[in-house]
Amino acid sequence: IASDVIGEYSYGFSLDYLDQEDFGNEIRDSMLSILSLSHLMMFFPIPLSVVQAVPKQILQKLSPALANILYVRELVLEQANIALEESGKGGSAKKTIFDALADPSLPPEERAPTRIRDEALSLLNAGTETTAGILRVIFFHLLHDKTKLLNLRNELEQSPSASFAELERLP
Repeated sequence: IASDVIGEYSYGFSLDYLDQEDFGNEIRDSMLSILSLSHLMMFFPIPLSVVQAVPKQILQKLSPALANILYVRELVLEQANIALEESGKGGSAKKTIFDALADPSLPPEERAPTRIRDEALSLLNAGTETTAGILRVIFFHLLHDKTKLLNLRNELEQSPSASFAELERLP
């Protein structure tokens, strides 16, 4: 859910992980593994180049998670290019991270498609992992202490159509 929400909010479209049978859980694990290797790949980019050269059908069979990461990477790069083409034209009413990163007032080196892609992917990774971590802690405490779960359910049942501000004031 975190990836879909962050994608919708940041990119203007959902990555539809909730529609997948396994909810796209491999994307989080893949992002964390790639992130742990990112500093190494900065100095030794050849392995990434080799992986990118593997045909998509073969990579999908060898490593579906890695294939998914590269698919998202390509998708985000396409969106970055679209944002650059449309920057300064007024665009859509719905503003996304791409609109901010492709702003014509930024220096050209800041508006490179690969830089925009990398920034947008960083946002997806950071938003997904932090949100998922918070949800894990919340669910642990709710399942560990059933009285907290029952209190939460009672409060929500008493305020079924409460606004966010009203929900924040609940004990």
